Amino acid sequence: MEADEHKAFLVWTQDLSVEVEELDNHHKELIRLISMLGEALDSKVGREKTTEIIAELFNYANYHFGAEEALFQLKDYPYAFEHCEKHLEYRENLSELRDMVEAGIDSALPDLLTYLNMWWTNHIMLEDKMYSPYLKA
Repeated sequence: MEADEHKAFLVWTQDLSVEVEELDNHHKELIRLISMLGEALDSKVGREKTTEIIAELFNYANYHFGAEEALFQLKDYPYAFEHCEKHLEYRENLSELRDMVEAGIDSALPDLLTYLNMWWTNHIMLEDKMYSPYLKA
């Protein structure tokens, strides 16, 4: 497999903006962590460094979700429950993929990168964009 095949393809652009600066900054950090994970895979830094990045990504996503969910309550976002369900699904999937990476399953890290890129792109563009009118007000 060529190294370029693992490059994270999620890149911050203004199209990803949810028009809430704090949450946009969180999304930028998540994208940076995903890119770091892609670079770690390409450079074959080893499982220890890779699992550190995954842990940081997991923790930061939880921090971000907490901030979003607090704003949902504050602004009485009508689709909060459904949105929070998506966060729960993400946590479960990420935990499962993280465990596979830690177990040394060769395909797990490329699968994780694909999942992260697809999930965050779809989540921001579809789910998060829905809250923009409610949270920016």
